[in-house]
Amino acid sequence: MAARCLWSLYRQATPFQRSLAALRPFICPVDPILQSIPAGARVLDIGCGNGLALALMARYRHIGRGLGVDISRRAIGAARAMNAAAGFSLSFIDTASPRDWPDEHFDVVSLIDVLHHVPPSQREPFVRCALDRVAPGGRLVFKDMAAGPWWRVAWNQMHDLVLARQLVQVEPLAHVVRWAAGQGFVPTQASAYVACAVYGHELMVFERGRPAP
Repeated sequence: MAARCLWSLYRQATPFQRSLAALRPFICPVDPILQSIPAGARVLDIGCGNGLALALMARYRHIGRGLGVDISRRAIGAARAMNAAAGFSLSFIDTASPRDWPDEHFDVVSLIDVLHHVPPSQREPFVRCALDRVAPGGRLVFKDMAAGPWWRVAWNQMHDLVLARQLVQVEPLAHVVRWAAGQGFVPTQASAYVACAVYGHELMVFERGRPAP
């Protein structure tokens, strides 16, 4: 269902980009991600790319607001074209720095296949900046490549080497858990591993506690 939806939503894109969008649900755990988004939520998607995740949230979760930020102007252009054609009310900003992210709070902040593209020395402050945008009682939805087994890691790395021209390395999920705990977030489940075809993923949702009355 999601693949057909994306094929339709990206009808303005090139055939190659349209095909990549339609294939995404077969290599990425789209359904668990969507299930973690409360209906009507205000969502900030960091590293949104061409807006695919927000488009699915708008279609299937009826989010109240969707804002995507990404470093790529080309990707943001594709996201805006999709949004205009679909008639959604999503917004997209191209920015290369967390300092330019909106200084407000959201019910959900999502980091989907982003962290492995961030230089290792910048990953902890990057995640902390994302956590700062989560409203009290809100959640961070984190998805990235899995750290094993080795052959799934190899497939993930080859994928990014071909499409992003980067040889990427995974940040251990335990590090993300520790960074989130330092800012008052707790994971909502103990297990995070999800397999899709030959790809391995780690998906975890963190919830932020509300301040005591």
